[in-house]
Order: sequence, then structure tokens, then C-alpha cells
Amino acid sequence: MKTVLQKEEVSLFLLAILLYLLGIYLANPIVQLVGIILFPHTAMDRLMGYGLKYETGFKYTHFGF
Repeated sequence: MKTVLQKEEVSLFLLAILLYLLGIYLANPIVQLVGIILFPHTAMDRLMGYGLKYETGFKYTHFGF
């Protein structure tokens, strides 16, 4: 089965970037840290294949459910 990157997954990358930039703008290191942690966490999930959905439907994942 071919996996496809869904817009929900792309939005997690964008959310991480936006949180980091918001933390810079607000000079809030906690918000920056959340963005810094969320980005590689999401990237590692994609790299390892977790959370990827198949073209056959949203409920079909690598877990086989």
C-alpha cells in the first residue's frame, strides 16, 4: 500500500513552526520550546511510519485497524 501525507499531518509541521515563531515574537521561551519539540517529534513519527494513513481510507493505518 502506498502511503500519503495528509493535510492534517502537514498542519502539525506548520503548527510547530508557527508556535516557534510566536514564541520568538512574544519572547516566551516555553512557547518556543513547544514548537522546537513538536517539529522533530512529528518528523520522527513520519520517518518511522507512525500515524501514516493509506489511500484506502482514514481508518487504515500501519497498525492494520
